[in-house]
Amino acid sequence: MPITRLQPSHDDPKNCFRYRDKESGDAVEVEVCYVSHSARRGIYLTIKPVTLSDDAYSFNLMSLRQYHVRSLNRASPRVLREIAEAVDPHVEELAATFREDSQAGYAAARALAESLQPQAA
Repeated sequence: MPITRLQPSHDDPKNCFRYRDKESGDAVEVEVCYVSHSARRGIYLTIKPVTLSDDAYSFNLMSLRQYHVRSLNRASPRVLREIAEAVDPHVEELAATFREDSQAGYAAARALAESLQPQAA
């Protein structure tokens, strides 16, 4: 399935896909990224409000929420892409839900991340 909404992040194109619902002003950002600098290395789904302008990018760290999807000791482009493909159809709805009610947006992101976690046999 092709990824159409998420784009490789300018900051870390090998390890992160990003969707923004707007290109300037107040936007909602959804990311699927490999994170190596946390106690649980792996792939995370992140949602946060951001403010974008020609020369600035800012967000309140307290409003950022990361939801663990998969544990990985090393970055795996294949697994990251598979998860990004699964998230891609949902990013517009996630951003719209967050914009309407941030708590509902956080809950929707958490539920999506949990649905993507590997099922125990």
